[in-house]
Amino acid sequence: MKTQQLLPHELRYLQPFVRWLGKHSPDDVNESIDASRLEKALRKRVHGLSLAEAQQRLDADRHTLQSWLESSAAAGNPAHWVLGFLTHPELARELLHTPAEEQPEPIIHFEPPAGWHVRAIPFNLNLRKGKMRAFITAINEFSFHHLQLPGTRMVASSKGRIDEHDVQFGEVTGRKYLRLQTAPVHQRRLDYVLAVPGGFASIILCRTDDGDFDEIPFEAQLRTLRMSGLVRSTD
Repeated sequence: MKTQQLLPHELRYLQPFVRWLGKHSPDDVNESIDASRLEKALRKRVHGLSLAEAQQRLDADRHTLQSWLESSAAAGNPAHWVLGFLTHPELARELLHTPAEEQPEPIIHFEPPAGWHVRAIPFNLNLRKGKMRAFITAINEFSFHHLQLPGTRMVASSKGRIDEHDVQFGEVTGRKYLRLQTAPVHQRRLDYVLAVPGGFASIILCRTDDGDFDEIPFEAQLRTLRMSGLVRSTD
């Protein structure tokens, strides 16, 4: 998107994040996007408010954004993603009770299948074997629930589908999403949103050439996934 419409004046605090979203390919604007910048902006928006006041303010912003998107925004405006984020029913509570600056960096423990190489970076494990890639990201409880909301996952092309299943790997439980796109290119990708001992994780499993693959050897090791040092959301 070469140019981008400005949001209504009362929503300009969201503009930096929407502008950042607009730099991404439409295929990449999905549930795996890092929402930490948006969460920080929203925390500032509700700072010092009671839960009821914070919910009222977020509701007003959501209605304003929805009205603007329906009446004035161009098709495909990245602010649609923000609107989906604002629909989370526990958003106000989570923003008031889980400030990002107080979250320590978690440690991710995982025993990969034979032949996989692992690189640890803050909040993530990046794994590779040949053309296979896996990305394990530590998330909080709010993100764990948000990533499973209806409408947060979609195939950019109209030719494709997403299948979802409940999964369990030992003590690790959650949802598995098969993203299968048939046009304009064939692409198969697996996403997992998991509750693990000590915390929560989001995982992407794919090939760099978009080819098919067997996920069973990788899934067999998900029972070893653990977290330490991750702050869980409080009520």
